[in-house]
This record gives sequence, C-alpha cells and structure tokens, in this order.
Amino acid sequence: TNAVFFAASKFAVLDKTNQIVLRTTANEISKILPPVNNSNRIFPGPQGFIVCRNDDKVFLFQVAQRAVVAELAVSGVKYVTWDKDFNRVAFQSKNSIVVATRKFKHITTIQETAVRIKSVAFDEEREILFYSTSNHLKYCNLRNGECSTIWTLEVPIYLVKARGDNLWFLPRDGRVQMQTIDNAELSFKLALQQERYRDVLKVIQSKKLHGQALVGYLHKHGHPEIAMHFVSDPMVRFNLAIECGAMDIAKSTAQELNQPDIWRKLADSATRFGDIQLSQLANSKTQNFHALGMQCVITGNLPALGHVLDKSKDDSLKLHYGLFTGDVANRVQLLASAGQLPLAFNIAASHGMIAEAEALLDKMDPDVAERCKALPIRRAPPPPAPVCVPDNWPMLPVQESYFSRMLKEPGLLDLAPETTTGKAAWDDEDDDILGEAPKAEDGFDDDLDIGGESAAAPQQGGGEWDDDLDIDVSLPVAQEATSSKGSVGYIVPREGESLQKHWVDHSVLAVQHIAAGSFTTALQLLQRQIGLVNPAPLQPYFMYIWAAANGSMPTWSAVPSHAYAVSARPHSEELRAKHAAAIPKLLPQLMEKIRVGYAAVTEGRFVDAHRIFVAILHQIIFVVVEDRKEHSELLEILSVAREYVMALNVELKRKETTDPKTMVELAAFFTHFKLQSSHLILALGQAMTQAFKVKNLKTAANIARRILDLDPPQERAEKARKVIQMAEQNPTDALKLDYDDRNPFTVCSVSKKPMYRGTVEFIRCSFCMAPAHPSHRGVRCPVCDIALLGEQAAGMNNGLSN
Repeated sequence: TNAVFFAASKFAVLDKTNQIVLRTTANEISKILPPVNNSNRIFPGPQGFIVCRNDDKVFLFQVAQRAVVAELAVSGVKYVTWDKDFNRVAFQSKNSIVVATRKFKHITTIQETAVRIKSVAFDEEREILFYSTSNHLKYCNLRNGECSTIWTLEVPIYLVKARGDNLWFLPRDGRVQMQTIDNAELSFKLALQQERYRDVLKVIQSKKLHGQALVGYLHKHGHPEIAMHFVSDPMVRFNLAIECGAMDIAKSTAQELNQPDIWRKLADSATRFGDIQLSQLANSKTQNFHALGMQCVITGNLPALGHVLDKSKDDSLKLHYGLFTGDVANRVQLLASAGQLPLAFNIAASHGMIAEAEALLDKMDPDVAERCKALPIRRAPPPPAPVCVPDNWPMLPVQESYFSRMLKEPGLLDLAPETTTGKAAWDDEDDDILGEAPKAEDGFDDDLDIGGESAAAPQQGGGEWDDDLDIDVSLPVAQEATSSKGSVGYIVPREGESLQKHWVDHSVLAVQHIAAGSFTTALQLLQRQIGLVNPAPLQPYFMYIWAAANGSMPTWSAVPSHAYAVSARPHSEELRAKHAAAIPKLLPQLMEKIRVGYAAVTEGRFVDAHRIFVAILHQIIFVVVEDRKEHSELLEILSVAREYVMALNVELKRKETTDPKTMVELAAFFTHFKLQSSHLILALGQAMTQAFKVKNLKTAANIARRILDLDPPQERAEKARKVIQMAEQNPTDALKLDYDDRNPFTVCSVSKKPMYRGTVEFIRCSFCMAPAHPSHRGVRCPVCDIALLGEQAAGMNNGLSN
C-alpha cells in the first residue's frame, strides 16, 4: 500500500511512475513531487515526513522542504514501525530488523536466518523491542542488542502494541487479543541492568531461572556475587567467590573441594586481600612452608615460625629462617651435618658456644683447624625482637551492596521499601523518591543515608560513588549499624573499563572489535552486516588490523612485555567512541592495488590479477572512511573489483574448456563487463578472433564494430575492418551460440550463462552484490567467497554507511 498520511488532513500516494502525489482527504491533488532517489515504496513517518525506500536504502523525506534529511543503508524493507513518540524506528525485512533513531542513526540489527519475521512492536515503557517470527515471540534489549525468546507460538501472531508486560496482537482470526507475559529472564535482566537488586532477589527466590548460561551472563556483566547463587558446581562457585572477594564462601568451597591447587589459589587471593590467617590456613593445607615462613617473618610471629620449622624437613628452609628465630644451636647442627664445619665453627664461636666450637675443631683437618683458629672472631649481636602483629592486615571497610545485605538478612526483603533508588540514571522518578523518603528521629538525612550510618561519618560522593540502594533507617539492621561510631565504609570504585572493552561496547564497526581483539563479536557484526559465512580468507586482515592497533613495550627480563592499545580520536561521530582504535588508512592501499591489478590484466597475467582483485574485495571490509567523498570512492572500488573478478572468472573458465562453442561464448561474455577501455579493446579483439576461427563471421563482425567504436590502435582497427568486409560477403554463423548482443543481459556469476532482461529476476550476493540465477540461492558467492547468494544483510558499515 503506497499511500500514507503525513499530516492530519493530507496523505501521499506513490503512483506507477514513482512520483509522490500529495492529496487531501477529499482526494484532491495538491502537489506532485518527483521520485525520491528512485524510491519504489513509501511508509509513514513523523508528522510532516514520509519514509521512502529503494532497493538499497531508506530515506526520511521532509514533504514541506522537498528534501531528504536522513538516510540509512537497509535493503529489502517491507514494513516500517515507529515507537509511540517517533523517536525510534524499526525497518523490517524478510529475515532482519534494523533499529535506528529518528535521524536514522543505527542502534542495532536483529537477524533471523532460519525463519521469517512477522511483526514488530516497541514497548511504550521500556527500551525493549518485541518481535514475532513464524514460531516464536522474542524480544531485543535496545540498550545492548541482546535478544532472547519469550514463547514458542503454535500459530503466527502479529503484534499491535506493547506496554510493560502487556502485549496486544492479532492472531489469524483477525481479533485483537491482549495477553500478559511473565518472562522471568527479561525481568531479571532489566532489574539487574537498572541495579534494582530487590527485584533481582525476588526473581532468584522464585527459582524460575536455571542454567550455566545465566551464570555466564552475570559474570560477563560484572555481577559474580549474584552468579554464585545460581551455581551448583563448587569449582565455578569457588572461582566466582575469589573474583568478588567473598573469602568466607571461597574458604567453605575450598574445604568442600580439598584440592592442592584450590588451596594454593585461595592462599594467593587471601594474601592479596590481607587475610593473613586464611592465607596461613591455606598454605598449611598444601604444606607450603616457604610461604608460611615468609608470612610469619612479615607479621613478626616468631613462635609460629618456630612451629613451621619444626614441621618442615627442608634443611635449607630451617637454616634460612633460623636466622630470624635466633636458634643458633640448630643452625650449627645443620651446617655440621652438611659438612660445613668451618662455617659451623664460626657461628658457634661468635655466639659464645665454646664447647661446641672446640668439638668442631677436633673434627676438622689440622690445617683447616689452624686457619679457623687464626681468624678473628667477632661477637654476633642478638637478633632484634620484632613486634608481633598476627592479626589480619588493616583493610578499608567496604560497604556491602544492598543485594548482599538482603541475602544475609532474609527479613530485610520484606522490610525494604517497594521502590529503590540505586544508580538511578535510567529512572525518571528518582528525585521524587528521594524527596518522599522518611527521616529518622535522630536527624539522619535520608538523601545521604546508606544502611543507617552515622551522620557524623564522611559523606558519600554522588553519582559514581553512590551505593546500590538506599535503606530506610528504621530497619533493625540499620539501627545496629548506627550504634557503632565510624561504621560507614569506604566504597571501592569499580575498575575502569579498558580501551579494548570501550571499543567493543561503543562501536558498531567490526574493525574496531578486531582492533580490540574481540574477533567473535567482530564476526557476529560482519555476519549481520554483510552475511559473512566463510571468515577464513579474512584471517590475515584480522591479524593485520589487530597488530596495527596494539603495541608491546619491552620491560626488564624478569617481567613480560607490556601490551597496550593504540588509540586515536575518531574523525566522525559515527564511530560512537571517545577513543577509537588507530586503524591504518587502507583506502590509499586499495587505490594502489587497483593500479597493480590493471597492469596484470594488461600483461595477460589473469591468475595474478584475479588474486589481486579478490584481495581488494576482502580488504574493503576493513576500511574506515572519514567523509562522503571517501565513502563514494570506496563504493566505486567495490564496483570495479567486483566487475573484474567476475570477468576474470569467465576468462579463467574459458582457458580451462576445450569445447569451441563454449570458448566463443565465454570470450563474448568477457566483453560485457565494465572494464577499462584499454582492457575492453583487448577482450573484444580476443572474442573477435575466437568467433572468426569457428566461422561465426556475423558474430565476429558485430564484435569488430564495437572495437571500432572505441577508437582502437591502428593495427587493431585494420583487423576489425577486414573482418567486417569478409562478413559482409558471407554474413553467417557456423555455430549457434547462446549469445545475443542486441538483447541486454547479465552474466550469472555461478553458471557463467546470460540472464536476459525480462526473463528472470536475478539475485545478488549479500556483500559484493554479484548477480546470479535464483536457482543458486544459498550458494557461496564465487566472486568474494565469503557470503551467500540471495541472503539479506544490513549492509556494509565503514563509518558512514549507517
């Protein structure tokens, strides 16, 4: 239906000539506008706008100004759905949904390769997009692009409206129905994203969520303390406890596992957290006496050090740490047992052990004993007495999250306020919530109160330093906290994200993900954007981009080299990152490769030329353009490389065949690609020769006339005129060819057969747009070798394409 309203009393109609006819509600024509960029369909838009679509893009057309104000590269659009306020739009095609802003800035792309997408609806209350396929109802979180399934459908439905958990839809009988969804996974993820931990705990207690996938989701999004409550595997729980610093849970899990590697890992983690007592317990389980001895020395706990030395059977350890305990007799005995009699004598004599020293002299050779007696003996000073501090190291008191406190105090869940105010960047009602919170009798300011801490304690910062959720000071737990002076804990900030993670989270360019080393997400983006199915040919370019955007700084020999990311300020807001990766300038390289490819074709090195132009096709994917001029140049390079690869495929197949008829046909097809004029003259000369040799004089003459039209060199022009003269005497063809130069056609990239205009509607590759017969749908493209023929994709994104 190419008729849409753009104002209260006016609508637009797209007529058969693709002109936009503006009419009033009385069906009177008010204006006729020319076609908008060869658009063949229109859709509704915001007031005063309509959405126009052609084969490759969609345009936001302002009717009053008669101008295109925004465009987006999306192909095959069948339906356009706006949200309630016309701030977001979804472009629905057969197997994909592209979501964009009002200004057609790309937000996310949803791809369903196996089934058709039936309908789309924006949630009026949340940043959620619901969509239905032939057999499922699904949703997409527009903040991070995550998709998941809600229901399996017995029959297809068509969504009409979505508000919160209520969905309105049309089944096949055509009657609007409303149904409330109870999707625990969606509720859990939204509550976790908004840090509404009270709701998170309720979902956990409902026991509707299970599985390692959920654990991985929580771990990936920085919530290992919540993931621990979904894990049944003790090993996974131990690793999560170590990561989030829950030493008590790590200790109990280590006791359950009771493995040396687990105790060693617990000892290292406990040392990092300053829990010396737990570290000593873990080291004792593995009999790591060296670590125990070092901890005893650091804490000054000499009695414990003596106990460790008594248990150890390592004489070297006893001798080394015996220096700290002052056990001279034991050291003398160890050295004597090891045959170090002079050293044992020196230690005994310097510590006043005369009898032991004389006994050692008797065991030595006379010469050695004389030399030992001649050495001056100095009295060794007594070892200093250390201050014993066996307690754990002082640590910053860290304020527990609201979620953790609720897990420890089950009654707190019932007493907690219905509306919480965590990090409320997403909720519009936060100011009202803070204003309505009750104040305690002792004058606590509820705007700063977290868990009922003393008002005399230091203020907590705002924004990034705010705790997870406020707790009413009237709660029993909060009252206990107020009784202890200075109980307010310092809230340790989360570690900032790395540049690589910033690139992955804030950029929709695959090349940025490659620079970050996130090859998996890069491949997923390329699969949605160009329909990538065979990434093997792209591996060298992946490594090249990654190596160019990352550096390594050597350090001293005992420490590994320091790896770091190389960033650059983006030239365009399209990159969506404050610091984008330093991607090499590939456009000049492509221009140079094109010139090298042209030279190879001129010299007849078709195999080398084919390899060069295929490499150009692959390298185009990784180019980042800065302006529309560069974007146009890139599209031109793509077109040139595609035409030459298709032409060279035909020529290489001709060289492999021995059938005269096929050779002539392929030589003739070679002349119908968009080649440089010098290359086209060479191709026409070859085709003319092939046709003349098999006595197809009529075909040869037609080709010769095309040569003369190109103003060829004198020698080739003479040959062409002679062929024309001979054909005029006998205008016949000895072989009947599947070739009609008067009927426009396109060569199928798979079969190398002509597809004449009006006989078939050919399909194209989702990346390089190479044409093919519809019977080859789903076949890997023989031109680029990385995508499929006839598949739908969002379109290549090089910085300006979205």
